[in-house]
Amino acid sequence: MAAGSAAGDSAAAATAGDSTAGDSTAGDSAAGDSAAGAEDLVLGLLNEVSRLADEIRKSNLIELHRVLAEQTRRALEDPVLLEAMSRFQDLPEDRRRQYLFVNAQY
Repeated sequence: MAAGSAAGDSAAAATAGDSTAGDSTAGDSAAGDSAAGAEDLVLGLLNEVSRLADEIRKSNLIELHRVLAEQTRRALEDPVLLEAMSRFQDLPEDRRRQYLFVNAQY
């Protein structure tokens, strides 16, 4: 039995040796998982920031169109503003209003 016990001890020692080697590998793996998790988090945050920047850009463009439409509406109502907004100074006022109206439609 001593021989069987010695074989069992050497197998246990080999397993224990593998366990400590596995612990260092597990530690490296955990560090790698942590770095990969951090990288995934950063990439996710960058994607979200990019999406928000696009949304803000679109929102600003919508607001710009709203402001231009409001200015055009005011210019159509006020002859003084019509003079300032219209580039066609040699055209009659009615024709300039028509051009501004058509421009506002498109």
